[in-house]
Order: sequence, then structure tokens, then C-alpha cells
Amino acid sequence: MTALRADRADLLHNDIWRGLLFVGLTLAALFFYLRGKIDARLAALAVAALVLLDLWTVDKRYLGEKNFQNETIVESFQPSPADQQILQDKDLSYRVLNLGNPFNEARTSYFHKSIGGYHGAKLRRYQDLIERQISQNNTGVLNMLNTRYVIVPPQKQGEAEQVQRNPGALGNAWFVRELRAVDSPDAEMNALTTLNARQVAVVDTHKFPDVKPAAYPDSSATIALTSYAPDALTYRYSAARPATAVFSEIYYADGWQAFLDGKPVPHFRADFVLRAMQVPAGAHEIKFVFEPKEYKIGNTVSLLASIGVLLAVAAAGVFGFRQRRVDENGDTARAA
Repeated sequence: MTALRADRADLLHNDIWRGLLFVGLTLAALFFYLRGKIDARLAALAVAALVLLDLWTVDKRYLGEKNFQNETIVESFQPSPADQQILQDKDLSYRVLNLGNPFNEARTSYFHKSIGGYHGAKLRRYQDLIERQISQNNTGVLNMLNTRYVIVPPQKQGEAEQVQRNPGALGNAWFVRELRAVDSPDAEMNALTTLNARQVAVVDTHKFPDVKPAAYPDSSATIALTSYAPDALTYRYSAARPATAVFSEIYYADGWQAFLDGKPVPHFRADFVLRAMQVPAGAHEIKFVFEPKEYKIGNTVSLLASIGVLLAVAAAGVFGFRQRRVDENGDTARAA
């Protein structure tokens, strides 16, 4: 700790002297301008050069030459034969589970939409699902997460990874025959242990009181994902009666907005983590778009502020030009 404090003190002293040097040089440029030794342009150029030098030298501490090397990340992530086999599937969206250390590796996520992977800031609800269902080998939960492929690590030295296709994966979206109510997150989680997610969905009515349990006898309704992007998903469906659709996407209310034929509609959380929506009969289009209100407001404020700064700079330039013309005309008139 003594050495650390000495090191920090040395850095502070160096920056103090450095800051005083730049302040002194800036004051010198302004002093010579006010004394008439240099004109405004030269003074402004000197101040701008000092600002640039200050920023440049500080930035180089954090982004030095070693940070500007040829990208090597691609060389570190080369697809294995198992990855290449899965990548032959060109469907819009499906997920992959790598059984080799599934929740502490990132390689699978480089090539596929992964059930696992690692992130220091996971959603608490998804982490609960991992700990209480996925880690207990609940294939029903893997099915509702649309786990189409499983990568099995080598069982013996010298063997290669194996790919197994999961025939039970429920796809991107489906209609259920029953929407069942529970009254707490624990009850919702416990229901997943034996839930047939293809036929039944569970909803926490304490959290979503407007969603009413219902039974749906129509088994002919169809729904399919027609367009996929990380921030926009589009589905088309056809149903002879009102129904409940479940989407194999994580429910996250702080940003995702749902639209039915272009009009905003509510959706809710089902099966502890998934999105669901009660939809009317007929043929319609459903779209989910990631549009955080705070982000849109921030972008609007930033755009308006930038426009205001540009207008202020333009106005200052016009004013300066006109003032110079007035001064020149005055000097000409006095000379005459």
C-alpha cells in the first residue's frame, strides 16, 4: 500500500506540473494577443494546438500503439467440424447448447445463438432458469428455448465433438391449447419441471393481472417467423379463433415493443422467461421491435443539441463576417 500510494502521488504530481505547463502556455498566448503582439488567428491557432496536444498525449496513455494492431480475434475462433455441420442449417433462428462447460465459455456464441455462454451481467431470471431447470437436464425447458442442436464434447482423447439434433425443439413460436395461471414466480418455476410447453403455458397472474387463463380447442392455428434481426422479429400467423401464442424469445419489457399489423399491442411473460401474446382470430402480422424509450429520448436530445451547436457556430460566423464588412466599410469611409 505504501508503494501504491507513492506511485499514485508521483502520477498526481506529474499531471499537476503538466497541467500548469499547458495553462501557462495558454495564458501566454492570450497575453500576447491582448498586448497586440499576435493577431486573433494566431492566438486561436496556438490555443487549439495546445488543446490538441493535451488530448493527444492523455489519450495515448489509454490507446497506445499496441492497441492499433491487426485484428486477430478471427484467427482465434475457427469453426470446428461440429460448428460447420450446424452452420449448414440456414433457418432464420434456432439455438445451440454446447455441453462442454456450457455457461463459462464464449466460443459457441461466436458462431451460433447459444443457450449458454458467459456474461458478467446475466438476467437474474435467466440465471434462475439455468440453476433450477437447465442444469437439472430438463429437456422440456431446452425444447421451449428452441434448442435445435446439442454439441457433445469428446468422450475420449482424440475423438471429435459430436452434433446431435434435438427433434423436440418447439421452434420460434407456437400456439398453446391452454393458458394456466399461477400466483408467484416460484410457482411458475416449479410448473416448468413437468410442463408440456407445446400444449400449455403458465403465466404469473400476480404480475400480469390482466391476462386471463383460457383453453383453446383450435389445433389448426399456425405461426412462423418470417424475418429475424437482433432488434426486430416478424411473425405471420393464421388462427380460426382467438388464441395465445408463445414466442421462444426472452421477455424483457424495458425496450421490446409488440405490434399487431403495425399497431402497438401488449404482450406478457409466460413460462417464466418467454414472451407470449393473446391474439385475435384471422391472418395477421406480429412484430417485436427493440425500442427503449430512454434511448430514443436520449438520441433526440443529442440530435437537437448538436443541431443547436451547429446553428450557433454558423450564426457566429455570419455575425463575424458581417461585422468585418461593417468595419471595413467604416475604415474606407473615414479614409475617403
